[in-house]
Amino acid sequence: MTSGWARMMAVGGGLALLAGCAGHKGKPVPTPAPAPTPTPAPAPTHPTINSGIGAQEAVWHLRAALNVAALSCNDRGLADRYNRLLQDKRSALAAAYAAETARFSTAALDSHMTQVYNYFALPRDRAAFCAAAGEALAGAGTADLPGFAPAALERLEAPPALRHTATVAAARVAAVGSWQIQLGAYGKRANAEAAWRQVSNRLSGAARTPRYEAVPGKPLTRLRVGPVADRAEAVRLCAAAAGAGLDCMPIAS
Repeated sequence: MTSGWARMMAVGGGLALLAGCAGHKGKPVPTPAPAPTPTPAPAPTHPTINSGIGAQEAVWHLRAALNVAALSCNDRGLADRYNRLLQDKRSALAAAYAAETARFSTAALDSHMTQVYNYFALPRDRAAFCAAAGEALAGAGTADLPGFAPAALERLEAPPALRHTATVAAARVAAVGSWQIQLGAYGKRANAEAAWRQVSNRLSGAARTPRYEAVPGKPLTRLRVGPVADRAEAVRLCAAAAGAGLDCMPIAS
């Protein structure tokens, strides 16, 4: 038989439990803080033919870009500066070409140079491209080309909005058939003829007739082709010349 004291303790304990529950009634349960949302990484820049290349290859790509500009921009001064750059930086350009030939087979180099030339021949804004090429030529003559070329390529690829709009308005595409191409000057005519065979073997399509001209006052023979049918044909020929390690200089007709 349960004593009165035991019954009182049982009832009291139950009341204590109820009081404890009532003490927490209505209080919000703490919610754990949400984990911080990670900041998404910026979308990678769309790669171009100039992405991820070394300094020497950048020099060769820059040469191609400036060659296209000399052919495509209606700026005789720009073409003259490009031709002068070929002479002043001959050693640096030869080193860049040696690095390219070490990376590619003959066929692969021809294909690569065609892609590089075509890339620069179809800019989003030709006037902006011509202005950027002029800026690059202004600095390249006194620069160390391997250190200069990567940044110069970035400027040549920059969106038009980043260019100086006041300086690009005068740039225009050269007229069709308004130039010819010189592929070097050689000590012997036989060497000029060999250079033409080397270039022509890399080309497909319509036959072209080279011209061999004596340089007045010098024992040299110039190799020229022209008039070139249009800018696309000039770019194609100069890409083949670049693959063969030859200079390709635009000459005003």
